[in-house]
Amino acid sequence: MSELFHDLRYAVRTLRRAPGFTAIAVLTLALGIGANTAIFSLVNATLIRDLPYPSPDKIVRVYQTSSEQRSTASPPDFFDWRAQSNAFTGMAAFHRNSYTLTESGEPQQLRAAQVTGDFFNVLAVPLALGRAISGPDAEMGAEATVVLGNGLWRTQFGADPRVIGTRIQLDGSPYTVIGVAAPGFEYPRGAVIWTPRRFSADDLATQRGAHYLDVVARLAPEATVERASTEIASIAERLAAEYPTSNRETSGTVITLRESLVGDVRPALYVLLGAVALVLLIACANVANLLVARALGRRRDLALRQAVGASRGRLTRMVLAESLVLAVAGGSIGVLLAAWGTPLLAQLRPDDPFLQAASIDMRVLLVTLVVSLLTGLLFGIFPALRLVPPHGLSQQLVGGGRGSSVTAEAHRARRVLAISEMMLAFVLLVGAGLLMRSFVALQRTDLGFATDSRLTFTVATPDARYDTPERVESFYTQVVERMRAIPGVEKLGATMALPLSGNSFAITAHSIDGRELPDEDQDRLVNQIRIVRPDFFSAMSIPVVRGRPLEDTDRMGAPGAIVLNESAAQMMFPGAEALGHEVIIGTSFGLGRGRAGGTVVGVVRDTRDFGASEEQRPVLYLSHAQYPVSTLQFVVHASRAPETLTAPLREAIAAVDPQIPVFEIETMQSRFSESIAQPRFLMTLLALFAFTAIVLASIGLYGVIAHGVSERTREIGIRMALGARQRDVLGMIMRRGWGLGVLGIAFGLVAAFAGARLLRAQLYGVEPIDPLTLAVAVLILMPVALLASWIPARRAARVDPAITLRME
Repeated sequence: MSELFHDLRYAVRTLRRAPGFTAIAVLTLALGIGANTAIFSLVNATLIRDLPYPSPDKIVRVYQTSSEQRSTASPPDFFDWRAQSNAFTGMAAFHRNSYTLTESGEPQQLRAAQVTGDFFNVLAVPLALGRAISGPDAEMGAEATVVLGNGLWRTQFGADPRVIGTRIQLDGSPYTVIGVAAPGFEYPRGAVIWTPRRFSADDLATQRGAHYLDVVARLAPEATVERASTEIASIAERLAAEYPTSNRETSGTVITLRESLVGDVRPALYVLLGAVALVLLIACANVANLLVARALGRRRDLALRQAVGASRGRLTRMVLAESLVLAVAGGSIGVLLAAWGTPLLAQLRPDDPFLQAASIDMRVLLVTLVVSLLTGLLFGIFPALRLVPPHGLSQQLVGGGRGSSVTAEAHRARRVLAISEMMLAFVLLVGAGLLMRSFVALQRTDLGFATDSRLTFTVATPDARYDTPERVESFYTQVVERMRAIPGVEKLGATMALPLSGNSFAITAHSIDGRELPDEDQDRLVNQIRIVRPDFFSAMSIPVVRGRPLEDTDRMGAPGAIVLNESAAQMMFPGAEALGHEVIIGTSFGLGRGRAGGTVVGVVRDTRDFGASEEQRPVLYLSHAQYPVSTLQFVVHASRAPETLTAPLREAIAAVDPQIPVFEIETMQSRFSESIAQPRFLMTLLALFAFTAIVLASIGLYGVIAHGVSERTREIGIRMALGARQRDVLGMIMRRGWGLGVLGIAFGLVAAFAGARLLRAQLYGVEPIDPLTLAVAVLILMPVALLASWIPARRAARVDPAITLRME
């Protein structure tokens, strides 16, 4: 141990005497280790760090499945799952909702969750004040109660503990505050209040096919996710046999709560981990190259030490000691870089709460320490073994060792390292190129609607004051008339679910032309349902292919009218004209009216409502005047900057009802930008890592060529004295660098063919093996290799043979 400390102190003193070498090596390592630390901090926050609940690994989500697609549950299915399962200590359901708070000042729209009585028990989250919602609160006829989010309690109620027991107005109805959530509790995401979700006997008898409940459960101590999933699937099989009309061909599954929250971020983070690992390998190769060059200059010193009795192990340990000192120093600076860079990386996805919570904690520091030590061994062991062979160092004492096997082997090692750097840089460049092409394809995808110059916002009427379809429709008619009169509003439309909003409501067709469909046809003919106001299609620039759009004449009392998109028309009337047929769907709208539907009056173009990379789905459009709903999302096609219309639009709504808030205000372009946030995040980081890799690889290649030129100065001087021209010397040196670059790219092509397929799930509109991307990567790296070779070659071509020979 004392010898190790002696070697480390000696390494520090030696490195201090070579400040240029030390600075370059440490900064190179800091870049590689810092990038790895930053990405691991994101992975730690997203995939590893415990969720803020007791025994979070025991909390799961339960889904109904159909064709391997997970979906929400119906109330009867949820109650059957809970009653018949044994793998859980508790199971709860919730439904995302929103309420208008009208306590004081301007009304606020609050995100909420309606939860069953055991919701807080399943999550086992203690409250800051009061009590949680319990079973009696969720019974029909019980007093309306609410639990406040901690942040809302502090901002809206001044953190007053006396709020417990008071009544607040939500959607115009009184709710008694019974509790305040603990700081930081926000589940489901965005919820700031929780109210009881109640089910009547009629709900449990008639809503077997209505899927809108999210189900969360806590596993029993001895249960596993696999066992629970098998049990739920078995229960679902029994329900399918008992209720074939609603549950046929459905099953169930269980996943961890973390898996449900993380979603599709996991593969992207794994890709980034792989990318930064390649950057670190390039950094290691670069520093190994520097160490080999440095050791070549110290081979006489190593030979003297061996001649006076130093063992091979001691000499190897001396070289490794320098590597470890460099690695620890690089890791220390890398942590500082990561602490600065992690928030910047997280800002590339401001919508992801996990990434926003990323930080440099003890786990990240420990991993960074291990990575630093392993890195030191990785880039140190190669030059140590190459430069301290079992025999032969003593010959370095004779004539400086020119031409020795140790020197030749070291030069070969440096060339191998340079080739490896070029290979890894090529792989990263290809990956970044594929993601760039994929991102461009996403941006250029025809969505079927326009996003420019469109402002969107949401308005919701409280059921307590707008308790009939007539009142709802009257309010929105007045609001639309006022908003249309605002200067700058060119077109105005509204729908229950805007494209790219993430809102989804799918229902089966019940009958066509008065003929009730058999169960198999009802299960097959599933449409996304959109209730829209007139001018929605023109406001979104969605073309009418045949027939007409929904109009002001499609109102209460008039014959029902519907519009289909092309996919829905083809699905329900393959090879035939859809216009004139009557379609009735399997649910009602308009606060209690009968089954919705009507005569097909038009067919509009397909739209990609769920994102550019998602398939177009069948959509059936209903008239809001015939089936009023309380919540509408508006879209304004503006003739001026959309943001400037926010204030006058608010004023128009307040003039009709000052207690109705306007919320979720954003442009359609920003909605589209948010929908492609993850591919942009992955592309940006991989492009950054590819650029870093190219810089490091070019520095490594330059170092090899430059060191070779310095060792061949005498040879070059003799060649020029014998008549060699500058261009001959220039060509000789550049061919060497060109050859190393070509070899690196050739090996990189092979590696890219093998590795690009790992990106398949992240690509859209481009194949993993894309000739154009490969060609562009070659065209980028070859000039880089030429430039890295040209600089030392130019210096070699300027060698004065007379001066060189006199020095020799």
